Amino acid sequence: MSIFKAPLTLNAVDALITRMRKIVSTMIPKEKFRKDFEINDRYTLQHCEGAGVFAWYVYDCGTHLIPLNNIEEVRSFQREWLDGMKQIEGKKPGMVDALYVLNVWTGDFRRVYDFRSCGDLSDRLLKSVS
Repeated sequence: MSIFKAPLTLNAVDALITRMRKIVSTMIPKEKFRKDFEINDRYTLQHCEGAGVFAWYVYDCGTHLIPLNNIEEVRSFQREWLDGMKQIEGKKPGMVDALYVLNVWTGDFRRVYDFRSCGDLSDRLLKSVS
């Protein structure tokens, strides 16, 4: 099943946000870090123009939404976020994170596994949406 399908309805965004909120409440224990999703990510998804497919990173201190129509931003995320996280691994007990690909137009939502070990994250993400 391809993540690029014909749009469902306007309710696809609301359904997607509901699914995302469940993940946020499970993975982010502190309310102050959940606000990142509630304020930034939710607004971006509800008002996105042109960029309907995103990578979404969730970890115990917040979320990060990356439009997949901007490969340079994906590469920057890999360099600045993921490589930076490797420096604190083992120093921060219990750190849990996950990466997802989501389509705002259809409501499709997939988890991306082994994203930390891939050399080219942009290629890995693009393959996961086809």
